[in-house]
Amino acid sequence: GGMKKSGAKKQGDAERVVRSPRTADALQRPRKRGGGESSEGLPSPVAKHRTRRAMREVHAARRHIIAAAAVAVALGAIAFRTAFVAGIERREIAARAALKLAAALKSGKLPPDTASAVQKVAGLQVAPQEAKAAALNVTDEELDALWEPLTYSEPARDSELYPYFHPISPSERQYERLRRWKGRSGSTRQMWLVRDACFEPATGKFPVQLGSLEHFSDPQPMREPWLEVIEDGLKPVTRSQVKFRVPGITLLSRNFSSDNTGAHFTFYTIPLVALMRFATTSVHTGGVSIVLQDSRIPPKPARRRLERRQFQHMFLDADRVLSLSAPAVKNMTPNNYVCFDELLSIGRDYYNLISGPEDAEYARSRVTATTGMHLEHDCNAVDMPPRDTIYILNRRVYARRILNLAEVVAMVREVAGERVNIKVIESPNSICPNSRGCYGFADCDELYNRSDATWFDPPCKELMDIDDDIALFNNVTFMISIHGAANANMFWMPRGSVLLEVFPYGLRDKSYSQLAPYTKTEYFSYREPNASIADTHFGTHYTEDQIWSTYQLRFDVKLLPVTISVDDFRPVVERAFETWRETCKTVASTS
Repeated sequence: GGMKKSGAKKQGDAERVVRSPRTADALQRPRKRGGGESSEGLPSPVAKHRTRRAMREVHAARRHIIAAAAVAVALGAIAFRTAFVAGIERREIAARAALKLAAALKSGKLPPDTASAVQKVAGLQVAPQEAKAAALNVTDEELDALWEPLTYSEPARDSELYPYFHPISPSERQYERLRRWKGRSGSTRQMWLVRDACFEPATGKFPVQLGSLEHFSDPQPMREPWLEVIEDGLKPVTRSQVKFRVPGITLLSRNFSSDNTGAHFTFYTIPLVALMRFATTSVHTGGVSIVLQDSRIPPKPARRRLERRQFQHMFLDADRVLSLSAPAVKNMTPNNYVCFDELLSIGRDYYNLISGPEDAEYARSRVTATTGMHLEHDCNAVDMPPRDTIYILNRRVYARRILNLAEVVAMVREVAGERVNIKVIESPNSICPNSRGCYGFADCDELYNRSDATWFDPPCKELMDIDDDIALFNNVTFMISIHGAANANMFWMPRGSVLLEVFPYGLRDKSYSQLAPYTKTEYFSYREPNASIADTHFGTHYTEDQIWSTYQLRFDVKLLPVTISVDDFRPVVERAFETWRETCKTVASTS
């Protein structure tokens, strides 16, 4: 029965279709093989409609294919850049490093360890920074070896004069950006921008005619210890007097001190990073050199390994790092010179010449190039477990340790709520007490909670490593810290992060507050009003002004612990917390 009903239904449908005059007429027409023409040889309306629809579908498919191909090309370009270009760049740098030291290696003057490192780099077996250790030399032979390829060997004819200290106009296109470079101090004070500058090692000065000082932005260039200002009768320098010639652009820090550590070393190197970024991205010359009064960073104590590694990261793009303390230079006789094609130099305002957040991003890119470490530039890009954590940095030594840490943590918990993590840390380059000499742990509890079987899994580090600090603080988006060198790690914190600096009674400093705008860090500070710890230590009461203006008092206060007045501290924590919620979009933003 069901079959009959189905057949009847189909027959009824056919009858209804045939009743339509247009359909009936179409069914009665003879159909050709192509099905697209009428009996008169003209395309039928149905065929026209099908053709137009087919064409639209073809065009749409083509558009989709083109769009997909464009996306694929873009993704391929990005993948190529991230996967291959960094490797190519490292190989090129390694090759340059090998070429620079080839002469020294051939002469046999390098120690076996250094020679072996150079050979490895030439074979691309190790990272280029191992060969760049020669830039932070500790032997006179190594210092001289880097100068040897720069020996001036052109025909010496006394009739040919070597022009020197010719000012470079900032209006030149490649130097135009320096006109807009104001830095933290609001000007480019004490910056030199000159061509053909000649340095006389016997006097330790650049001879310069008084009339050529008009281009100096320093209001008192006559007081510059590196200049020998001659009012009249400046003796010309002949080419036979030029013993070394440094090609390309040279960056000279007239105030760099390689024996500084921690934050002070960072303050010296950051402006050089700014100049390095400018030289490698804006000026197209025959290479970039760094010249320091003394480039030797002592290998001991072990802490100096941090500075050596940091220097290697930040100045990866330098073709050479030269030291004026090399015997080949400092032992030169009077009236012999070292001349530089182009010279960019900074003076006493060394850390006031930071150009902007691009300097920090450039430094991070150099770290990535040398280590392969991925560093975030914005706090919103940090993964959630660390991003929604408030870190309280508490020292493991007695000096500036927070004595009432439990009270501070409880107050921060009340302000932040339960959804926010709170973690007490210290720099991984601070040794964990009673740990058999272990470095590499920001939280020592992670080490103490291990069993004897897993105590060295992963193994403890016997030496400090700046890479551990970089990896840690690049994931810190909110840090509460007592004033100290650890706050220099704000340079590695991503943009938009919050730093709350606590000053013990009597201490003041503007270094980190002034650095914050140029790292795009949201900065807050709190000055502890309670003088009880200082009074107990000194046996009398000193005002904050007295402590800060007296070196010995200030030094002693830095060695004391801190008790934070929680009630006074709370409003500052609340303001910093609200800013953190807005800038970093943490889980606290939805609580």
